[in-house]
Amino acid sequence: MTEWLQAHRVAGADIIEACRSYAANRSRGLKRITVSTAIDLFIKAKDDAGKSGNRVYGSKLKPLRSELGDRSLDLLTVQDWSRFFSRFEDPVTRNDIRKRAVTLCRWAQRQGHLSDEAKPEVEKTERAKERANPIGILTPEEFRSLLDFFRQKHPRHLAALVIAGFCGVRAEEIHGKRGDPGRRQLWQDIRLDRGFLSVTAAKENTPSSLVVHLCNAAVAWLRLCQQDEGPVCQSHAIDRIRDIAATNGMPTTVSGVLSFSYLLAVPSSEAGTLELASLVSVSSSDAQRFLARPDPLKLSQVLAHSADADRNGKLSLLELTRVIELYNTRNGTTRTGCYGLANSVNEDGFASAPERASASLVSLARVHSADSNRDGKISLTELTRVIELYNYRSGTTRTGQYKPQAGTEDGFTPGP
Repeated sequence: MTEWLQAHRVAGADIIEACRSYAANRSRGLKRITVSTAIDLFIKAKDDAGKSGNRVYGSKLKPLRSELGDRSLDLLTVQDWSRFFSRFEDPVTRNDIRKRAVTLCRWAQRQGHLSDEAKPEVEKTERAKERANPIGILTPEEFRSLLDFFRQKHPRHLAALVIAGFCGVRAEEIHGKRGDPGRRQLWQDIRLDRGFLSVTAAKENTPSSLVVHLCNAAVAWLRLCQQDEGPVCQSHAIDRIRDIAATNGMPTTVSGVLSFSYLLAVPSSEAGTLELASLVSVSSSDAQRFLARPDPLKLSQVLAHSADADRNGKLSLLELTRVIELYNTRNGTTRTGCYGLANSVNEDGFASAPERASASLVSLARVHSADSNRDGKISLTELTRVIELYNYRSGTTRTGQYKPQAGTEDGFTPGP
């Protein structure tokens, strides 16, 4: 009776199953240890391997040590594990602790503390169903207001905001993990002149040579930042940005439709109309896959310059003066050359934008062919390029003929 009481205190209502497990494990010569000892040895092994065992697992396994620390690890049944996990009402917390417990038991199995003939009992428990988090986005106007605010009030955080917002780089790759804040994005790994950044501290299991394209807007905003050797931001910069924005009543995320844009570079060997189909994957608690709309996306080859209103392959004096009109756009007394998309039908689909200052950044759904750097402005260099096309001659006669040509600044070259 005394032994039964002792066994009941250890195994609860699962004495028979525990005895069977004990007998099976004993016959295989398992090295029995308690849960508490297993945790200590597991964390030490991780630390010795340079994997921050105590930081990653210490706090997560503390409840397990408190609840089941004196129990033999190999005698714990699926019912024991299930009762332990049921203490945690929050599904995310429960799954997080379960994940660490599974890792602990797999390590113990490799070390000969658990049978290797079947998966550990802990893996037979159910994962909790987590609530799907809504995907939040910022509108272009809201993101612009954040950029302006941080440039004026908190410039030390501007680079982190630009890289996160325009490039989609993970927060921990920008400012490092909480336990390793020294691994941050470095200025020397950002090539503004070539339009890309190499992620300094790429996430584990990500190719170390991860290169991210910098759009023109990202380059322009990063040029406004204080560029020094070393990290682009302080540790936990993204968390600080969220806190500052929330404190000042500014948006951090809004629920809505997830949207994104991308630039398609059609190979120069292709011609005519191409049809593209794209499969979009969204990963959260429940991964989703769906076809992007429209399906298919039809792309027609660009054969005419934006200035060529009648699409006859030649630039006339009237068409050139239209480009000069856009070039001469002024904001007050300052020539800016700013333009935007026309609100009504006109000769080229564009319109002057006198309300925009020269330093303002803009992202247009469609840009003028003359706007080779795609910044929403016609510069003197870009205007002279249009004049070069206009001035093409056949013999002594100016014809203004041009044709598509891959590899040039605007995709065209003078000539028939």
